[in-house]
Order: sequence, then structure tokens, then C-alpha cells
Amino acid sequence: MLWTLVGVLIGVFISVSLPILRPRPTGIASLDLVVFAEAAGPGIGYAVDFEAERAGYPVVLHVDADGFPSLLFPVGGVARLDAGNRVRLPDPTGTSTWWSDEDEIVTVLTVLAEKPPADVDRLVELVERAAARASTPERALQDVKSVLRRRLGEPVTRTLHPLRKS
Repeated sequence: MLWTLVGVLIGVFISVSLPILRPRPTGIASLDLVVFAEAAGPGIGYAVDFEAERAGYPVVLHVDADGFPSLLFPVGGVARLDAGNRVRLPDPTGTSTWWSDEDEIVTVLTVLAEKPPADVDRLVELVERAAARASTPERALQDVKSVLRRRLGEPVTRTLHPLRKS
């Protein structure tokens, strides 16, 4: 009787754990960082170009080399993207970019949330707090990803490396 109970508990534990541990789909069909090397500005200009597999709300974070996150998108309102659409952020027309220092490695995290972020300011507070508690920049990046995963969905990570002068 006891062994049957132990077997049932193990089975319940495994059935609950598998969906949690399995990678969740991102909802993003493709994602590229577009670098504008010739743009005149305070460093390297870049944009995020991606295609959505499902409808959702894009959220983009910039994590600097020290592990500190900054919200890039959305600002000023939440935007919805329909399934099958391709968009370039921060500006679909391609007339504006985000900027990064020329000699810094930057990580860009993009999430296509199924529901709009309820409180963007709270999200910023949570990712900044997670990064501040980390002991290393690498750990800060992992903690920021963890907050995004729990709150919005699986983030897609891209790294922007310094440009080599030729």
C-alpha cells in the first residue's frame, strides 16, 4: 500500500514537472538584429526585425555588459502584432534606431507576450531588481530572463557585438 502511494506521488510529480521544464514556444518565427553601421549617432544603431507566428505583444529589453536591463519597447503604449506579420522595431518605417556603445557587448531580449503587459513600470522594476541582486553580469542576465519567462513568456536572445573597424 505504501509503495503504491509513493508510485502515485512520483507520477504526479513527474506529470506536473514536465510542462514546467519543457521549453515554451516563443511565438516568434524569426528574429534578427539589424545593425546600421554607417548611421551617424552616439554609437552603433540597431533595430529588431522579427516575424510573429501568433498574435501577441512585443516587449524588447536591452541588457548592457554589466547586466543592467533597460526597456526599449513598449514605451508610451502597448502595441499588438498579428500572426504572420513582420515588423521592425523601434520604428516600422526604419527611420529611427536604438543605440549601443561601439565597444560594448549588448544582449537584446525579445518576448512576444500572449497578453499585454499589465504594468510596464512594474516589469521594469522587477527586471532591474533582479539584475541588481545578481553577483555577476552573467547571473544578472539569467535573472532578467527568468523574470521575463515568468511574467510574459520565453525570451529570444540576440547579442550585439562591437563592430570592428576596417
